[in-house]
Amino acid sequence: MTVLKLALRGIRASLGRLILTTIAILAGVGFVSGAFILADSLESTFNSIFAEASETVDARVTVAELEFGSDERTIPDTLIDELAALPEVAEATPELTIQDSFSPFVALDADGEEVKPQGPPVITFSWEGQEAGGLTLAEGNPPKSTGETAIDSAYAEALEASVGDVVTFNTPDGQQDFEIAAIFDIEVSAGAYFVLFDFASAQVLYDKEGLVDAVSLSRAPGVSTDELIAAAQRVVPEEAEVQDQEEVIEEATAAFEQIITIFRTILLVFAGIALFVSLFIIYNTFAILVTQRMQQIGMLR
Repeated sequence: MTVLKLALRGIRASLGRLILTTIAILAGVGFVSGAFILADSLESTFNSIFAEASETVDARVTVAELEFGSDERTIPDTLIDELAALPEVAEATPELTIQDSFSPFVALDADGEEVKPQGPPVITFSWEGQEAGGLTLAEGNPPKSTGETAIDSAYAEALEASVGDVVTFNTPDGQQDFEIAAIFDIEVSAGAYFVLFDFASAQVLYDKEGLVDAVSLSRAPGVSTDELIAAAQRVVPEEAEVQDQEEVIEEATAAFEQIITIFRTILLVFAGIALFVSLFIIYNTFAILVTQRMQQIGMLR
């Protein structure tokens, strides 16, 4: 009983150390667990988005994978009409993105300051008004000229902008004014803002005139996916390839998984630092406590 009272008295005397040790353990373990949970959650979320976005895509024509030492390849936009003319194709939707900058189109507020999310990028790509991948039109009409753009509802709220407003953007070619032609909702944005243009305008704004990054194909009634792919392969040039729906999803998720891997690694580095600090605190705490206990045991003897 005396030993129990002594132990309880020791805990009360070292309550601060006990609390700090507990916090150190929880912080270290929580940081590691949080890193894995957050990264896996983001990966699962975006995999779902890519899968949903590809539901209406039966096949996709994109740039063929380059061999080592090969020059960069591009696809001419004349291929869009050739694919659309195939009887096996119900619809051919061109796709265009820009990769020159992390946030190539950032809106400015009334004071001329950039409005962008903390961490995630401002994403831009061509959009012809189709509702897919959790993207639905909320207000206005899809943009149809180089002076018009569509933004997501979160960006509109951050800018306090509505359909018909003219907003100044920082672009790769300097500041430009765009009229907000449409505001759309996106099911999962992961904190990013979106700025979309029609395909013809995107070609000019992205400096890709006469080019297309990819063409999404949907099959005509009564046509199988294999028949659609076979028909598309007959007209695509050697610098392009035809992917089925499964390959489209795999390619999209693989590119994002690389980003997630980097993100997870950065978080784990910080988690490692937190664990090191926790171990240092725990080691010193126990070293002090063991010394004190040895002195107390000696006195009890």
